[in-house]
Amino acid sequence: MPPSPASPVHLAFCVTNVSDGDSFTAIVSGRRVKCRLYGIDAPELHQPFGPTAAENLRDLILDRVLEGRIITLDCYSRTVVDLWAYGAVRVALLMLRDGLAWHTPRWSPDRKGFSHAQHAARISRKGLWVDPCPAPPWTWRRQQGYRVMHARTSRRARIKRP
Repeated sequence: MPPSPASPVHLAFCVTNVSDGDSFTAIVSGRRVKCRLYGIDAPELHQPFGPTAAENLRDLILDRVLEGRIITLDCYSRTVVDLWAYGAVRVALLMLRDGLAWHTPRWSPDRKGFSHAQHAARISRKGLWVDPCPAPPWTWRRQQGYRVMHARTSRRARIKRP
């Protein structure tokens, strides 16, 4: 079961690979786990700024042991993780500040902080915000014909321990 917000269990995530701007593989409690950052959606690798987002995430987390907590599983069976770098800063927030991801308010640990970081990057035209009208990843995936997967199980049934 995932930790409840009242009593979060913080785990060590030893990051071994970065797939794209919001997905990575880590060793958690001795097991290899595919993970996704909580609260953001980064450009896909074949989308403009996708390789830049992946490189930025690599620089932030690859070959490091970071603290985080498991939130849930997504529809692709990746473990959704709230991950911290430098002891107290959310990695997802750093990606937003660098202008290399979109804030997803529905799935956000800190709506106000994340919205503010995205807005600041947009105003200063950082990262993908250089483009006057960047396509969000969910729109880009739909335009490219990506199949949308929906989990038909309850949240509790989708939870797996690492």
